[in-house]
Amino acid sequence: ENPLVESPPELENPEFVELARLRQIETLENLRGQVEAEINLNQQFEWFKDSVSFEVSEDGLMVQIIDRENRPLFDSGDARLRPYALEILWSIGEIFGTVPNKISVFGHTDSAPFGTSDTYSNWELSSDRANSARRALVDGGVRPEQLAQIIGMADSVPMDANNPLNPANRRIVIMVLNAVAESNLDAQSEAGLSAGTPPPELIPDPEPLEIF
Repeated sequence: ENPLVESPPELENPEFVELARLRQIETLENLRGQVEAEINLNQQFEWFKDSVSFEVSEDGLMVQIIDRENRPLFDSGDARLRPYALEILWSIGEIFGTVPNKISVFGHTDSAPFGTSDTYSNWELSSDRANSARRALVDGGVRPEQLAQIIGMADSVPMDANNPLNPANRRIVIMVLNAVAESNLDAQSEAGLSAGTPPPELIPDPEPLEIF
């Protein structure tokens, strides 16, 4: 049974809405517990305990995997995950693939300028790293249709705003969306489609071809 789906009549009843919200929180807390148990019980992930944080927020379950100076997720300037980072993302993907929730993946960098070219900056690097995390999650068990967003954030949302070069600012964020966040995302997508497509009356008729 999918705890994120309620029929329209139930959604009009505040008691059912609150029950659905509590059920979603319970589902996400259980998901969090499964990942924490995998990390705590698997000796090969001992290094990972101080590199991950979990939070059940109003948007869903947020998992942040941060870089460490002596245990980075990626080589400097590289979008390929290190083998031990792949292992943990495969395990997370196996667990997250068991739920119906949509998933967003965000890549973050620190503020150190990357390279000397304007064609590949921290924006491109963070996007490529988010896609590397996406591929690892899918290889682990996340279904492609679960994926809602894959976004590179560069250094626009630092974890440590007082120290923009802190390695902790380099991180991958995985958000398991709840029903409200997913609905909001769908609404944003529909708004974007509407904004990008003018109504028929505003689309000019093609100019007739002149034949000489």
